[in-house]
Amino acid sequence: MFSDDDIVTALSDVLPLDESLEAYPGTWQEPPYADRDGRAVLGLGDHSWDVLLDRGTGRLEGVPEGADAFLLNTTLERFVRCVHAAVTAFEEADRLEAEAESEEADDLGEEDEETVDELEEIGERLERRLREIDPDAMVDDNSFWAVLAEELGYGL
Repeated sequence: MFSDDDIVTALSDVLPLDESLEAYPGTWQEPPYADRDGRAVLGLGDHSWDVLLDRGTGRLEGVPEGADAFLLNTTLERFVRCVHAAVTAFEEADRLEAEAESEEADDLGEEDEETVDELEEIGERLERRLREIDPDAMVDDNSFWAVLAEELGYGL
């Protein structure tokens, strides 16, 4: 059974989530976590979906208003590992884009195909890493993590 203290301890490396996981279209909550049907409310969606943690199993789900829940991660530990992988990939993409912007200034703004290819590769590496961490969370190509990796590859 995950208490609020257990959740905070598990999330300690990735807090504050508002900075670590900016891609979530909502507001990450702080303890004490509200309870909804035996699940801790970790995130409240801004007209999107809430993030709920099953206190018994550690399973995280996205819960849209008026729709079926979807798997975010199978365990809290895997969620933290996915956040770490995403943060690392986004930092790599940010460095690449900053270097490309600097070079573009010298090249009169011409788009660098190499940069586009490298961003795509970063997104593909992130997708492979997320599949290694939590294969069930990546089964659906429209899952949160799959879309995040794909959009990173597009430079979004």
